[in-house]
Amino acid sequence: KEAFANLGEMCAQGWGVPRDFNEAAEWFRRGADAGEPRAQFNLARLHVMGTGVRVDLDKARRLLQEAARAQPQEPRYRNWLGSVYYDLGDYDSAVEMLRSAGTQGAEPARAWDYYLGMALLKAEKFEEAREALLRAAAEPVEHNRGLDRRKEAGEELSRLERHLEHRRKAARFLSVRELGGAKDELAAAMAILASREAKAELAAIEESLAARKAKRGGLAAAGLGAASVSVAGAIFL
Repeated sequence: KEAFANLGEMCAQGWGVPRDFNEAAEWFRRGADAGEPRAQFNLARLHVMGTGVRVDLDKARRLLQEAARAQPQEPRYRNWLGSVYYDLGDYDSAVEMLRSAGTQGAEPARAWDYYLGMALLKAEKFEEAREALLRAAAEPVEHNRGLDRRKEAGEELSRLERHLEHRRKAARFLSVRELGGAKDELAAAMAILASREAKAELAAIEESLAARKAKRGGLAAAGLGAASVSVAGAIFL
């Protein structure tokens, strides 16, 4: 089984043979069908990138799950599986898998902090997301699918910081019962980064403002009614 993985890597890297990803995919497929974890891993990577095969994230996920079950001590399989979970929108699984990969292996955990930070961001675990994105923005992450994600990490970090700052300002307004100011700050936070918690807070404030307005309207109407009675009384007198 390992021979299939070896032949696939030779074709993918051009080691002693012309580089051919289609041929590599075929050898990896044979190895994956035989249950060879390294072949499953490499075929999954090709399906993620669409190299030699079509992009198929569901198939990549299944292959990586099998590889990770067969060799749980191999962090590369879990790192890649975590990034695929992220691409599929399963953010909680992405966080769990990327964290479980730890710091062992050839690829440092820092190389995957971008995906961990983004998954935490989508899961609205903002403080943890901030820490991961800070790490991802600080150093090159060329191991991460071969891409340098520092720029993207920095942009997402800036967006998160601005969102959190508006949330902090909203909290300060709420502490002194300035609902209008809190509403404006939460609306600004939502415009930068949608958040279920901020959305709920904004809805509660808008409900309170509407109730306050209705109460004032009722008091005004009551006052007008009292004034009308007084005028009528004066006429009859």
